[in-house]
Amino acid sequence: MKRKAFAITAILLLAVFVSLQMLNQVQAESFTATWAGYTFRGTDFFYKETVVAYESESTAVLYVSVTHDYPAHSGKQINVSTVGISLNWGDTFNSTQANQTNPVSLKEGESRIFTITFVVPDTANMSNLFRWDYEIHVEHVDATGDVVDIDIETRENLGLPYFVVYSAEQARSKQISETIDGITPLEWNSSKAEILWRKAMNETSVAEYFYELGDFSNAATHYENALSLIDGAFTAEETKGTRWEDIEITLLESQVEWFEGLSNFYNGLTNMWTLIGVALVLFAIGYIIRGLVMLRKTSAST
Repeated sequence: MKRKAFAITAILLLAVFVSLQMLNQVQAESFTATWAGYTFRGTDFFYKETVVAYESESTAVLYVSVTHDYPAHSGKQINVSTVGISLNWGDTFNSTQANQTNPVSLKEGESRIFTITFVVPDTANMSNLFRWDYEIHVEHVDATGDVVDIDIETRENLGLPYFVVYSAEQARSKQISETIDGITPLEWNSSKAEILWRKAMNETSVAEYFYELGDFSNAATHYENALSLIDGAFTAEETKGTRWEDIEITLLESQVEWFEGLSNFYNGLTNMWTLIGVALVLFAIGYIIRGLVMLRKTSAST
């Protein structure tokens, strides 16, 4: 009985040991991932989730950074044979940088970035009304090419957003929406500009309503109307500003001309008084000469 109990205990301990060794192998490499070249990344209020979105038939790019940093494999290299993503619509895409016959070797502490690219399906084949989940996997093999383990991480564990496919209208809507969100409204001096801005905000609200309903075609139309009205508002403000500057310049020119005229007037007045002074002097001299002549005539007659 004791031998049987001992045997059971030994088997359990061995099982635990093997499990720990397998766990160490599975965690032999750690990895992180990031999306690139997307149409939009952030909170999309149609899906009510944080998403990474690519327009249909565009190319999705995922970078996976793999690091060999587990102490159990200290001093040993690992051979990365597969780095890929599996989406829950059923497709799996792998990096072309590694495979079982041509793995990438990593020494302890060494990192390597693997690129996964794939063409995003058309919305006719992959609906844009749903968000898609996925897993990322890293496989490595031993020196003989046999698979040692496969490390699989969920999207959630990696802190990544859901994957979504945008239709052309949806992508256009989101692009214009982001553009409008980035425009800072002015303190409008033009009443026309302010009216156009208010109309644009109303169009934006209507566009958001259609977008949330999934009517992306109508949403795109209203977003385009909103952007056109905003352009009109800035044009009206610029036009008024230019006219106001022209008025100020004209007023300034008029003031300059008035002051120049006043200056010329005073200059003319000064010249006039100078001439009057000269005339008075000449008159006085003439009067004196006349008086002397009269005096001489009087003296001669006596």
